[in-house]
Amino acid sequence: YFFIMHWLLLFFPIYYLCSGKVSTLPFPNSGETYVSSFFKWWSFSCIMFGIFYVTIITPLSLYSGINLNYMLNPPPTPGNIISGPNYRLMSCAGTSLSFLFIRAVMSLAELI
Repeated sequence: YFFIMHWLLLFFPIYYLCSGKVSTLPFPNSGETYVSSFFKWWSFSCIMFGIFYVTIITPLSLYSGINLNYMLNPPPTPGNIISGPNYRLMSCAGTSLSFLFIRAVMSLAELI
């Protein structure tokens, strides 16, 4: 189940992009540049991710005592890449960088 969900997280955006149902580029005649549109939507994605995890997942984890998406304890990673008292900040930074990378790849793929 875990791997199927993560493969689907990769598959669905590619499917919607290739089918033309969504676009990562600015709207035509909006007067927006590619760069400003890119950073606007990347910032929006990061902010929504942060709001969801800070306001919903963390309190729910604390209330239930269940480690939802590793909000209570860091994940068991080989080599302890993400650990220590600031592991949540490192996780958020890593997620923001992955959002940046994936959005850049998808935007370039749509331009080509």
